[in-house]
Amino acid sequence: MTRVVIVGGGITGLTAAYKLARARGHAPPKITLIESEPRLGGKIKTCRERGFVVEQGPDSIFTRKPWALELIKELGLEEHLVALSGEAETSYIVRGGRLFPAPQGWAQLTPGSIRSVAKSRLISLRGKVRMAADLFISAGTRRPDEDESIGAFFARRLGREAVDYLVDPMMGGIHAGDVWKLSLLASHPHFRALEQKHGGLIRAALARRDAGSTKANTLSPAGESPFVSLRNGLEMLVETLEASLEGVDVLKGRRVRTIERSDAAGRVPDGDQARYRVCLDDGETIPASALILTTPAYVTAELLQGIAPQASALLRRLEYTSVITATLVFRRSDVGHGLRGSGFVVPSREVRSITACTWYSSKWAHSTPSDYIALRAHMGRSHIPAPIDATDEEIVAAVRTDLRRLMGLDAQPVMGWVDRWPMAMPQYHVGHGRLVDAIEASLDATPHILLAGAAYRGLGIPDCVRQGARAAETLLNALRERQPDPVSISTMPNGGQLR
Repeated sequence: MTRVVIVGGGITGLTAAYKLARARGHAPPKITLIESEPRLGGKIKTCRERGFVVEQGPDSIFTRKPWALELIKELGLEEHLVALSGEAETSYIVRGGRLFPAPQGWAQLTPGSIRSVAKSRLISLRGKVRMAADLFISAGTRRPDEDESIGAFFARRLGREAVDYLVDPMMGGIHAGDVWKLSLLASHPHFRALEQKHGGLIRAALARRDAGSTKANTLSPAGESPFVSLRNGLEMLVETLEASLEGVDVLKGRRVRTIERSDAAGRVPDGDQARYRVCLDDGETIPASALILTTPAYVTAELLQGIAPQASALLRRLEYTSVITATLVFRRSDVGHGLRGSGFVVPSREVRSITACTWYSSKWAHSTPSDYIALRAHMGRSHIPAPIDATDEEIVAAVRTDLRRLMGLDAQPVMGWVDRWPMAMPQYHVGHGRLVDAIEASLDATPHILLAGAAYRGLGIPDCVRQGARAAETLLNALRERQPDPVSISTMPNGGQLR
């Protein structure tokens, strides 16, 4: 029997372990899941306290990418799905110290997005005229696989003001990155496809209007909401997955120190030859026939240094940034602001301590007792360092200063949480896809090692679920069909098929 060792117990590693353990049509491999923290789930972490259900990491699942919803359905958690509150349909963008409603639908190029931008007070008349010029700008001669930054693409199509006050705060904020460095093809490839197909973004929006439908199918019983959560928090998904890992050896609070090649005589207990030895920091050694590494790229680089130095060097080129979330709870009677919306984002040009603020209790009605409101402030982008070393008191003070200046909120919070996430957000810089391809190619000499996770082909929960599932599928296909050793990163566009 093959022994598979999965390193990393975040949502990617958990999904891979779950899929391997439930393999049909073939005897499942012996599986060991190793996580350095005392809990599983990685950045998915829910605080449940005094009636509050507040996410400390990601707060939602994007329904337009179906993979996480499919897993939720498979686990029997559909009845626990909740959609965004109706109050959260509007979001705001800061300009000149004021909050302006964001033009609705512009990032999805909905039919109403053109009208919404035209009516918006966020963009100047000159900026709107420049955006309209998209109708007369050709797609050029760029190859479909020719990368450019998100900022460069939208500046070329819609102008600099649109980048500064629409693209930067909303798209850059999602990645906690600099839009002038982030890869268009790795982050939002559909915009390039729309440009190539329709000749421009406005033409693409008009074509969608003429087609008569802009709704995307979802598996969510919560309606057509683009974002959903779970009533008892997203950690419910982690807990259900963990409880479903029948037959999996789960090692928590155990750190992998090195991975070594096994000598010729190295064998796992059931007699199958072990290719690798996974050495833990407490001295234990686990033989492995195959490895799925879901750790951050900089950790994976350290683990592969001794057996795949070229891959290790390439992995070190993937950059990360640190972020902070600070959740503050106020008595509803102390807050004069109506909080009708999901919150606001802060463009890089607006110098603030925070990069965004989610009006959490408005966004997720189930999260907060009715007498209170919860606000969740975000700090840190690749070009705006988060004050990771600051004290909780200093972070809260900085957040309160911005809330007072931007929202007029000067009330005293009654409770709160500060969560630091050092080196947590991978940065998909221009050329990211080619770099991942090179990492894949460099693993040809080290068979039965697969990489998956937020560093490679998508950093949201659905993308990580997809990558974990494909890593498991790739390995199982090799076992069933006795094909050559799997060497492809499980997230490659070929769907995890072996080369």
